[in-house]
Parts: sequence; structure tokens; C-alpha cells
Amino acid sequence: KKPKSNRRPDDELTADREDPTFNEDEDKFKIEWMKIHLSEQGSNEATIKEHMASTYNYRQHQINQGQWTTTQILLEYPRFRDCHNLIFRDFLLAFPKAGHFEETFVWGYGPLIKKSAGRSNTPIPDTDD
Repeated sequence: KKPKSNRRPDDELTADREDPTFNEDEDKFKIEWMKIHLSEQGSNEATIKEHMASTYNYRQHQINQGQWTTTQILLEYPRFRDCHNLIFRDFLLAFPKAGHFEETFVWGYGPLIKKSAGRSNTPIPDTDD
């Protein structure tokens, strides 16, 4: 008999389900390329984003095997500091459903929250968004 879990099956990490395959030599080349090419040079930003996405499995392998500190990760992948949204893009690779936050949370739970607030006479503040 399987032990019960409090987590729903769709809450599992995608990274746990996928086979983390990577080409170490190719990924090392891309990582070294990203160390010397800055994102501020316009044309490099798209390539940096592509290289970061394609080296994701290798990066996760490095982090999990080496127990890296945040400082070590930023030294190995300095574009995390200066290229817009790279950390968020890695987060979305690990948790693909997080990209649909508005769709799943706001539209799914919004009416329930409003209804509950109405029952308890709790005012919901107006916002610009």
C-alpha cells in the first residue's frame, strides 16, 4: 500500500519527473561563452537566454551535486545578475504552472476570496491592477 501524501500529484516538480539529460561539453562551452559576453550588448541577450535555458539541466545537476552557495552560482553564471528575468525563467523551468498564476489563482480563487470577505464584512481594497 502506498503511503498517503498531502501533496496533490500535479504539485510535483517537473524537474523530479523529467530525465535530466545534458551534454556536459556543450553546456560548459555555453557557460564560458556567457561569462565573457555581456547582456548589455543588445544582440547577446537573446543568445544568453537561449544558453541559460539549454544549460538548465546541467546547472541543476551542478547545484544538486556540488551543494553550491548562492555566491558560487553567481560566479559561475554571472548573467543572473545583469540579464533581465533569468532567475524567473529558471523558476518557470522548474515550476511550469507558475507561469499561469493569474489563470489558476486569481480566476480560480478570486471569486471564493471575495465571497468569503463579503460574508465576514472584510473590505477588499481597490488596486490599479
